[in-house]
Amino acid sequence: MNKDARLAAGAGLVSQARLVGGALNLLTIVLLTRLLSKEDFAAVALVYLVQETLNAFGPLGLDSALSFFVPKLGPRVSRALGVHTGAILTALAVPYALVLFFGGSGIAEIVDIPGIDAALAWLALAVLCDFPGQTLPQYFIATERYVGAFWVTLVFYVSRFASLVVPAWLGAEITTIIALFAGVAVLRAAMYLVYFAFIAKGPLRGPEVRGQWRVRDLFAYGLPLSLSLIVGKLNVQLDKYLIAAIAAAEVFAIYSVGATELPLVPGIAYSVTGALVPALVVA
Repeated sequence: MNKDARLAAGAGLVSQARLVGGALNLLTIVLLTRLLSKEDFAAVALVYLVQETLNAFGPLGLDSALSFFVPKLGPRVSRALGVHTGAILTALAVPYALVLFFGGSGIAEIVDIPGIDAALAWLALAVLCDFPGQTLPQYFIATERYVGAFWVTLVFYVSRFASLVVPAWLGAEITTIIALFAGVAVLRAAMYLVYFAFIAKGPLRGPEVRGQWRVRDLFAYGLPLSLSLIVGKLNVQLDKYLIAAIAAAEVFAIYSVGATELPLVPGIAYSVTGALVPALVVA
């Protein structure tokens, strides 16, 4: 298979995984509206909304920066770059996790959704684990390991779907559902740790790595991408936060369903572009 065909096949794999993820997200909403009460669904919807917002704001584009710096700097530093990026993302997640863990009761008073304080405490764990976990699929794309990116992405979406739908179908309490939802982030972080500790090749320190990049270079590349993502998320999420703050839980639950995004078409363009960036850098 020539290079162009391999890149096209890789972009197709990445797009397929994300399209399946988008379809599973929609199916999750459809099923949860039938399995949960409006108050419980409101709690799940708010937790999901907060996580999506933090995933847009928090990483500051560092995971996307791998798509540029890994192919630019070459395989001798790729493992170290992946590990350091994950470590920085963990540090960025800490303040958000602390706010969610210690400020959950205050947030619960504002939104008036039963059980949301305990749910946000579990979300704190999810955020702490999910930030570094985002490194692995981007690393696979950056190193043109498209099959790996496909499976890691697919495992994430399928496990997240199961973590919400299965316990809801079994009649579990909302705290249990969110705890299992957080468990998916723990799984994602574990996959990141196992891969870079035992599977990825290359030094983590030493003369081959030292001085090859600066942290501010990662931010200089990632921040503009992050700003565009933040603006896009605010455009479609700000109204949901306003409804959560001023309306009853039942109203927020209904509004969340009606305001659900259908990102399948733009997801294709984003996935293909992201998969092609490493090849363009090398070229």
